[in-house]
Amino acid sequence: VHASKIGDNNVFGVRCQVGPNTTVTRGCFIGTNCMAVLREELPENTVIYGKNNNRRVARDPPQLQTSQLEYLRKALERFHYLIKSS
Repeated sequence: VHASKIGDNNVFGVRCQVGPNTTVTRGCFIGTNCMAVLREELPENTVIYGKNNNRRVARDPPQLQTSQLEYLRKALERFHYLIKSS
């Protein structure tokens, strides 16, 4: 991902390609192996998917990933030991 600007709450799939002249606004989803390499600004909530890099604009922004964040927080507590400062 080499975008000139990247907004909040975006999801980038595995092996997706975003060119240096592309601006990714907020709430965008770029699927696995999909490309956005033109000089452009993706509208908010743009979804790029499929073999042909089909595009659509989602009605709602992506949901927050609170369950994943909660899991990672608990995993960090289990496997990362902090040293208390005195």
